[in-house]
Amino acid sequence: MRSSPERNLRRAFGAALCSFVPLALGALACGSENSSDPATCSSGSELTYENFGQPFFLSWCSGCHAEDLTESERAGAPPSLNFDELSTIRGHNERIVERAVTHKTMPPAGGPPEDERQRLGEWLACGAPGKARSFEPAPSVPVFNAPTGSCSSARQPLPDALLPRCSRATYDCLAACSGESAEACRNACLAADTTPPGLIEGFPVTCATCTLLQLFACGEEAGCHDPLADALCCSERACPAGSAENCTEQRCPGENRSLGLCLGYVAESCLSYASGAMARCFAP
Repeated sequence: MRSSPERNLRRAFGAALCSFVPLALGALACGSENSSDPATCSSGSELTYENFGQPFFLSWCSGCHAEDLTESERAGAPPSLNFDELSTIRGHNERIVERAVTHKTMPPAGGPPEDERQRLGEWLACGAPGKARSFEPAPSVPVFNAPTGSCSSARQPLPDALLPRCSRATYDCLAACSGESAEACRNACLAADTTPPGLIEGFPVTCATCTLLQLFACGEEAGCHDPLADALCCSERACPAGSAENCTEQRCPGENRSLGLCLGYVAESCLSYASGAMARCFAP
């Protein structure tokens, strides 16, 4: 295990894990089931498919959720989940509200500003009014070829001797985070953990680092090796020691987005603090 790329990723987005990956619904992770007010239809709403819905889905969804995209272009999006037509959007109304408005886990690796999410919720709550017509899908998410070198080696779970690395109090702290300040709350919970760090090949493994490395290992096993290697190698190449805090975010946006998409669609079960690989970081 090489410390440099993991250290850069931790500095850039590891401590705020939920800012770039979606989460498994129904599990304790980066938010709560009440992370947003329910979508409601305003009595004076003027939103339609033409003036809002179509451009919103074209901008934020059709790059992965379009019927004529190939499997590789979909970045892991289920082949049956397409938003080319107004009828299919209406048919998935509740799921879209849950993922894009309430939990804000879609689209992965970033997305529309909060006011746009609220407008989406309003439009859908009003029944997604408008005239049905299709649109051309946006360009697909680029597919990166995995690099070679030590940074592309397979990530393995942390050895049992290093686990757990987080206290039960930290788990409870994470569970209580919700609302607009949830990300800052989670970061504070992880940073405040008092469990002494462990060492693996000279690399300190803190509570926050444990959750990141366990997520990487789980994603690796689930089939996200290539985007994981791309993100780690880009971080190692573009952001050497001493780089700015947001270096990885600025210089590797495509790699980070591809990793977020893979984790969100292919390795969704890895994204919960309550079960799976990351859960092993916490004391029972």
